[in-house]
Amino acid sequence: KNMDSSDARALSEHISAQILTGFQRRDAKYTEQVFQAHQIISKEGRAVIERSQIAPALKALGRDVSTCISSISNVNRGQRAATPADVLDELLLYMDIDGDGCLSIDEFRRVVELPSPFEQFAQTLPLASLLADALPAPPPGTAIDGDFLRPVSALSEVAVEVIAEGFAVGLRRILGVRVAALRAAFEAADRAKQGGASSDRGTNCTSFGSISDFHRGITSRIGAPRLDFEAAMEAEHCTGAGSDLTFTPPGGVETTPRGEWRLVVA
Repeated sequence: KNMDSSDARALSEHISAQILTGFQRRDAKYTEQVFQAHQIISKEGRAVIERSQIAPALKALGRDVSTCISSISNVNRGQRAATPADVLDELLLYMDIDGDGCLSIDEFRRVVELPSPFEQFAQTLPLASLLADALPAPPPGTAIDGDFLRPVSALSEVAVEVIAEGFAVGLRRILGVRVAALRAAFEAADRAKQGGASSDRGTNCTSFGSISDFHRGITSRIGAPRLDFEAAMEAEHCTGAGSDLTFTPPGGVETTPRGEWRLVVA
C-alpha cells in the first residue's frame, strides 16, 4: 500500500516513539520506577502490583498484556474470544510464582521480558550477522596484534553513522524479503480457508495452524513451564491426566504416579 507524506510522517513518529520506549523498557532502573509508580504494600509488607494495575504498568513500558503472553497463552484456542480477564488470568497463572494474585518486582520483570510476537519475528532475522558485516573488519589474512574489537572501540561518531546507514541498507533488503514471504504465506492461508488451496490435479492442502501459530511457538500450544517446580511436579503426578493409571516398574510392584509421589515425597 502506498503512503502519502502525512502517513509516512505519522509512521515515522510512531516508530521513533516505540524505539524510545523500547530503550526505556530494557533499562532495569526505568522498569523499577514504573513498578514503584503502580505498586502497593501488601499486608505482608511486600511491594507488589495488584491485578488491576498490571495492564497500566505494562502500558507505561509500551507493552500490552496480550502481546506479553502471546508466546505462552492458550486463551485463544477455544471457540470463544479471550476477554481481558481471561488474558490476565493466563498471565498470573504462569508468572505469579507465589500465587498471591499480584506481581512482585521480579515477577513483573519476567513479564516485561517476555518476547512479543514482533520480537519473536525479529529474532528470526540475521540482524547480528548483518551488523557484523557492517563493521569495518580488516581484509582477510591481515595480521591482528591484540584484540579484534579494539578497532571497533576507536570508531568515530562519523564512522558509527556510516555503519548505521550501511546496516539500514541491509536491513531494508532483509525486511523486504521477509515481509514479502509473510504476505505470500498469509495470502495462501486465506485461500486455504476459502477452500481454494487445492490444485487442479486434486492435491489436498492440510493445515495444522496459522502463520501466527507458527511464530508463537510450541509454548502457545502446551503452555509455558511453571517456575514453581515442586508444585508443577506434584500436579503432574497427583492431579494430571493419568495420575491414577497403574504401571509396574522394574521392581515388580504395581503402583501409580500419585502413589509414587506420596511414597517418595510426601
